[in-house]
Amino acid sequence: MTAMTQAEYARARGWSKPYVSKLKRQGKLAFDAAGLVNVEATDALLHVTRDPARGGDRRPGAEKPAGAGADAGGAARAGQTPASTPDGAYSSAAAREKIARARIAELELAELAGQLVRRDQVERVIFDLARQAMDSLLSMSDRLAGAVAAESDPFRCALLIDGEARQIAEAMRAAEMPGAKLAPDQEAA
Repeated sequence: MTAMTQAEYARARGWSKPYVSKLKRQGKLAFDAAGLVNVEATDALLHVTRDPARGGDRRPGAEKPAGAGADAGGAARAGQTPASTPDGAYSSAAAREKIARARIAELELAELAGQLVRRDQVERVIFDLARQAMDSLLSMSDRLAGAVAAESDPFRCALLIDGEARQIAEAMRAAEMPGAKLAPDQEAA
């Protein structure tokens, strides 16, 4: 067991004295009975409690973290890919999360700019338009029954029916299409 004072430990690790004091406050230093820093136990404790997002030792010339892909000599780690190391898995997951957040932000921006419309809103508008068209077509016989019954000329009957069908078609064309500004009741959904 190697024992050092806090100042000696700070010097040995290349850290400042305030940083070692901070580690003490955080309970990350192991002490022996004489109140000296137990170097091996402290190093083990720091290794277990270190944050993989921080990347380990950043001193000049220090070995790169496991996910960095190269050691201090610059050679790639044999047989290890960044994703196969614990830090590499974290780095890979963090990169995927950043990419996903960027994609979500792009989609939200496109939606705000009016370039994208939510699928559920489009489906609702299409359903409403189809329902209106079906209702109009089904009620067309009620609206035309008297006028068609009064006509004896088949050509005039066809003109009446065609005119009503055109009115329904025009009403559908004039209705709000998906991607257009949605009605207030549809925006809330």
